[in-house]
Amino acid sequence: MATIIGQWYSRIKGGWKTVGVPGLAAFDGGDVTLPAVGPIGALRLSAYYACTRLIAETMGVLDFELKDRQNNIVKEHDLYGVMQQPNQWQTQDQFVSAIQGNASMFGNGLGIIKRYSNGNPYGIEFHSTDRWQINEDTEGRPTFNYDGEPVPYENVFHVPGFSINGYWGIPALLAGADVLRTQKSSNDVAQKTFASGLKVGGFFKLPPDKTYPKDEQLDRFDARLAEYSRPGAANKWMMLLPGMEPVANTQYKIDPMTAELLQSRYFGVEEICRVLGVPPPLVGHSDKASSWASSLSSLNQFLVDYTLLPRANRMENIIANKLLSKKDQARLKPSFNMDSLLRGDLTARWNAYKVARTVNVFSPNDVLTMEGRPKRTDPGGDDYSVETSVVQTSNTEPTNKEVPA
Repeated sequence: MATIIGQWYSRIKGGWKTVGVPGLAAFDGGDVTLPAVGPIGALRLSAYYACTRLIAETMGVLDFELKDRQNNIVKEHDLYGVMQQPNQWQTQDQFVSAIQGNASMFGNGLGIIKRYSNGNPYGIEFHSTDRWQINEDTEGRPTFNYDGEPVPYENVFHVPGFSINGYWGIPALLAGADVLRTQKSSNDVAQKTFASGLKVGGFFKLPPDKTYPKDEQLDRFDARLAEYSRPGAANKWMMLLPGMEPVANTQYKIDPMTAELLQSRYFGVEEICRVLGVPPPLVGHSDKASSWASSLSSLNQFLVDYTLLPRANRMENIIANKLLSKKDQARLKPSFNMDSLLRGDLTARWNAYKVARTVNVFSPNDVLTMEGRPKRTDPGGDDYSVETSVVQTSNTEPTNKEVPA
């Protein structure tokens, strides 16, 4: 296991430099260079890790469905089985999470489609984006190589993130390079500041009639001073060299707020969330206003509407384009069911069922099926009824009738 992790770390640390961004240099005004903060350094920033994990795992819990044009779920098609078990190592949720995690970090999630001799797919092998090399052909379109070997375009399962040229997604590591660099620098400064007990250095002086200490004496003094400068040695006293005395008022407490250290780190979390499209409260960065239940509900909807839905829609189109024949594309549509996100919210889920029952969309057995419970055996289980307050109206003109007092 250690060897595998070591190889993975080496590839992530340096291998992703080979992952180019075709067409982006023209917008950047020059060659695109590696950000100061690489993948491992970015994941050590808690906000970046939390945002990436939130997007990847939330996309992973979405149920994949294959529907016909009448919105009936089709499970007999081979594609349904492929998506349920893309390869022998991953289930659907693991595969989708890995694809979306790489898309969040590197801007692109990639895999290799495995096909039968007749061209029908039977699986998708996921491979981390750092192992791919991307070039451009003469028309500016991407060509793909995996570990140096060319992969035909029709066998490349490529899910890009936001893109300028329409082919290759822009890595968040590149788009947020300045933000990540600043946040990492702030964290490094904070770590060193807290390690020193929030104290700055000082000065010592010798009386005019004292000779300058020898190098050996200074080395021993510096070593002892380092021991007494640690936070655990607070309020302890040390012996100075003969004749040495501290300059008055050399120990100063640093106010982190005055130094804007904490404020800089706080704002850095918001910047990282902005780059990845995640509302800060959803990764534990909240204030009094965002902690209200109504506010959290709105933030959850924001995540669904503006971050998850575009990703799901793009992946659905890619699945249809790469894994369905032209004939099947005309009659079938891949879909990720966003209703899965209500699974953890009992109140919202049952309120939705109530509305559906009110407008005569669901029967009791429909609701029970979606809840994974046994159907009712009595005749009323399949009844579609409306509440008594819902009255059907006709097209006849209304008549004015006096209402008795």
